[in-house]
Amino acid sequence: MNQLVTSFNAGELSPHIDARSDVEKYAAGCRVLENMLPLVYGDVTRRPGTEYIATATGQVRLIPFVYSATIAYQCEFGEGYVRFYYDGASVASQLDSPYTAANLAAIQFKQVGDVMWLVHPSYAPYKLSRVSASAFLLEKIDFRQGPFLTRHDIEFDDGVTLTPDVTAKDATGTLTATAAVFESGMEGALFQLTQQRTTLTVHYERTSSSTGYSTPLDIKGPFTVGVSGIGVAIVRVQRSTDAAHAVWADYRIYSRDNSTPMTASYVETENGVQYKIGIETGEHTSGAINMDLTCDEPTADGVVRIDTVESGILATITVMSILASTTATAQWAEGAWSTYRGFPAAIAFFEDRIVYGGTAHKPQTLWFSQTDDYEDFQEDVLDD
Repeated sequence: MNQLVTSFNAGELSPHIDARSDVEKYAAGCRVLENMLPLVYGDVTRRPGTEYIATATGQVRLIPFVYSATIAYQCEFGEGYVRFYYDGASVASQLDSPYTAANLAAIQFKQVGDVMWLVHPSYAPYKLSRVSASAFLLEKIDFRQGPFLTRHDIEFDDGVTLTPDVTAKDATGTLTATAAVFESGMEGALFQLTQQRTTLTVHYERTSSSTGYSTPLDIKGPFTVGVSGIGVAIVRVQRSTDAAHAVWADYRIYSRDNSTPMTASYVETENGVQYKIGIETGEHTSGAINMDLTCDEPTADGVVRIDTVESGILATITVMSILASTTATAQWAEGAWSTYRGFPAAIAFFEDRIVYGGTAHKPQTLWFSQTDDYEDFQEDVLDD
């Protein structure tokens, strides 16, 4: 039977369905369709021609960088470099790249606006950013908040502890284990330490017209403000987010003119935040005022990055987010990604979260970022 074919948008069909005339696509395909492009209307057109732009330096991969409906670039990834082309000409300076030619085919990428994320199972995730019409930036993503593997004491319960010798953010020091924990290839890996807080409450009291603030308190999670006394004053709770905690801003203001005790509860979701409570000059009229700030969680999570592995029980570190103390803890978690554990092989976006998946160590695991913050992988009860 001669089959009338009026549509070719199914493209080339496999010989395995030569006799499957009952398949819908059978009447819209070809055995061979070379140098042609199927169109949605059913017809086909000759493929566009090519034009010489530049000579590739060995094996390369072209990855499109589509900024808008009218602006798109071709990115030439080669052995240790990236070059950029726009409208038939080279644009932007050549950038150094971590990828070897043999690994180019396994790169997966996703783009949002002027940023493209790239993943490969042998390399840490990278970002390619369009800085201007003729400038790009390729940089390794600096993850500071996970993701992490299952906490060690939950998974193994073997009593192994880790002890840091520094606590301040960005401080460098050492991390000591009671058994062989550190392996070659963990350089750059994150470790999260859960420790008992050394201070849960700060108290400040005014019995005269003098003014001032309590000692700053590191807070993450739920906390409580308490004010009591018969004094008349304006009580301020202030918050600081900068690394040196040199800049403070009012978080809550309470006008006190009676003796009724007052308590209020809040939640701090960011890391490295300090609070203090007190009274500004000229805002205390009379009487005694008692003020308290209390962190409601007895433990705190701090994060360190492994800089070098000295041995199985010793590594040098940089503190990513402040640690509660220098005491040993059995509640610690290793970062999910490293040269030792492998890096994500797949990437996607879902409901304004970035999703990484499939390392050599955890090939069936997916990691979702916080909503609208693609580098935050903290675990929390918040719905974002």
